[in-house]
Amino acid sequence: MLIKFWFYGAIYYFVGWGLFLTSSDQLDVTVALGLVIGAVNDLAIGRIFRGMETTRLEYHPYMMVRSISVLGFFCNIAYGVLLSFLVAYFYHFVNLAIIALRHLPETTVPFGAEPVLYGVFMMLFDMALTHLVHFVFRKKEEKPCDSTR
Repeated sequence: MLIKFWFYGAIYYFVGWGLFLTSSDQLDVTVALGLVIGAVNDLAIGRIFRGMETTRLEYHPYMMVRSISVLGFFCNIAYGVLLSFLVAYFYHFVNLAIIALRHLPETTVPFGAEPVLYGVFMMLFDMALTHLVHFVFRKKEEKPCDSTR
């Protein structure tokens, strides 16, 4: 999970902050971040996880798209864009709440995005969605993990 946090934070540092200098449109930056996150998920993070696995497939629960194919690549891109939008809206709602609670002007941004917290929020949303999807779509013969073993 530290790998995902580091990659997400680094992507925001280079892409998010870099594009904010040239683009004032939040939608463009969010989509670009999602595209890069999806590509990095497929081309770097997934390959690192698969390379560290033994025959027990211990990193499969941490990957949303496990397929190594062109379709898997585009699924990772779509998933990266979805994650990017979720985190962008999370920041937006947190800022709206702070503005309402502190009676600040509507144009202020009291809680701005930065790489460390962006990486943490991306990782939290990624893990929550991944575990939710794996829980909902697990096979009938699979049992939930038993922590007493």
